[in-house]
Formats: sequence, C-alpha cells, structure tokens
Amino acid sequence: MRRAVARVDRREHLRTLVPYLDAKVGVVYALDNEALSRVAGWTLPDENGAPKRIVRGEGLVGQAVEDKRVLELRDASALGKEGRFADARALVESASESIGMALRSARYRQRLVELLEETQRQSEELQVQQEELRVPNEELEERGRALQDSQARLEQQQAELEQTNVQLEEDSQNLEQQKAELLHAQQELTASALEMERASQYKFGFLANNVARIAHAAQ
Repeated sequence: MRRAVARVDRREHLRTLVPYLDAKVGVVYALDNEALSRVAGWTLPDENGAPKRIVRGEGLVGQAVEDKRVLELRDASALGKEGRFADARALVESASESIGMALRSARYRQRLVELLEETQRQSEELQVQQEELRVPNEELEERGRALQDSQARLEQQQAELEQTNVQLEEDSQNLEQQKAELLHAQQELTASALEMERASQYKFGFLANNVARIAHAAQ
C-alpha cells in the first residue's frame, strides 16, 4: 500500500510538470547503487516505452548521471525559444528537489515498515521464548541470554525508528515548502508564456502592416 502511494506521488509530479514543459511523455528514475531504476512514467506508449534500468555511464542519461550535469535535447523547431527552455529548465531543477525529497521519504517509509515488521517478529519470538523458559535451569540460562540479546536489538531498532520518524517529519515540512515553490515557478512560467505569445502577436501584426504598406506603394 505504501509503495502504491509513493508511485501515485511521483506520477502526480509528472502530471504537473509535463504540460508546462510541453512534453509528450515523462519518466522519473531513482539512482540505486550504480544504476538508474524507473520509478514512475507518464503517457508512455507501453510498459517498455522507457528502459526500466539504466546503468550509470551508459547512454545519454547514464552519462549525464555520471557527469552530474543536465542534458537538453532539442529539435529544429526549438530554435529561438531559449527563454522558454531556460524557464523550463529552472522549473525542472526546482521540481527535482521536490521529487528527490519524495523519493527519500518513500525510502524512509519503506524502512520504517521493515523495522516495524522486524520488531513484530522479534516480539513474537520473545513471547515464545518466555513460554519456553519453563525448561531446566541450563536451558533457562541460555534462553535468558538470547532474550537479553533480543531486547538489546529491540531497543536499538526503537531508537532507529524514532530517528526515522524525526527525519520523515523534517522531510514532510521541506516537501510542503518545495510544493509551494513549484507552484510559484509554474505561475511564473505561465505568465512568461503569455507574455511571449503577446509579443509574437504584436510582431506579426507589425510585419503584416508593413507588408500591406509596401504592396500599396507598389501599386
């Protein structure tokens, strides 16, 4: 269930970003050791529309991760739109922090679930051990030592759980702040796009008037 919620959160980030970037598809990868694992996709043509795993250093994406830099792939129709690309890149960089925060939070939550399951398992083992403490004295001493070891592990895991909860709370607050910044960036990008559109319409109208005057003068 928690993994499903994490996938929904990542798809929501893509749902927000893709329209503002005027992109057709979107994919989110998470770095796992020396490879990238696909964790979310948006409007992919099929399940194999994007690689599920990319080795670090292989291909454009893998090399971008290896070099720790951003790559922009543009076609001929993108010429003359540097301002829009700059705004889009700023938006992606701003969103990447939010997405990274969400990925870390998902990993913390998964670790929390694993610790809770381990704690439950060890708690059940403790109950079984307590029932078995009715055996002769030699076995009683051995079980007592095992019980002490289990208790020490439980205390250590409890401390780790508390630390994880604190980290989750901090990440949650940071995530809310990132969402607010992302919304502000989206609003600025929309305003910039409208301003560029008005400027293009003005230039078109100006050129059309000049052409009309030249044609009239030629008559």
